[in-house]
Amino acid sequence: MIISQDTKEVVKFLQDLSGGNLRKPKDLEIFLEIGAAYGQEELMNDFIFNGSSIWFLSKTLKKTNQGEEGFNKLDKELKETIIKFQSQINTFLSFADEDIIERVGKIYQQNTSGSTLNLIDLAHDLSEMKYVQNTLKSKFKNITKV
Repeated sequence: MIISQDTKEVVKFLQDLSGGNLRKPKDLEIFLEIGAAYGQEELMNDFIFNGSSIWFLSKTLKKTNQGEEGFNKLDKELKETIIKFQSQINTFLSFADEDIIERVGKIYQQNTSGSTLNLIDLAHDLSEMKYVQNTLKSKFKNITKV
């Protein structure tokens, strides 16, 4: 798959804003490119939202002890969101070529803890993107109020 210069610039911008902290920038490029090339704006927005949710749920779960109130609810919500996220990945893959399908399958679609950790890393990058979206929305709202 050929990644457009626009997509590369978006990921480079996110990489710069995050202080070089993106964990899966090449994979992020793939999903962004598919979303843009095939007009999947709604899918992309839902993917970013769910990725951000996964990242924050996983961080919260790490800080919560198993016996604490709410742990099971957080764990259940994380698992449900991961299932949605994986379904969204499958939708992206319906537009992808065989090389991408194979690559993404090996990294994100195995029933292993490694695949789950890879999903969480991708979710981290999407949470960075969600942060930028929210910041830009907020700034735009403030500008239009003036």
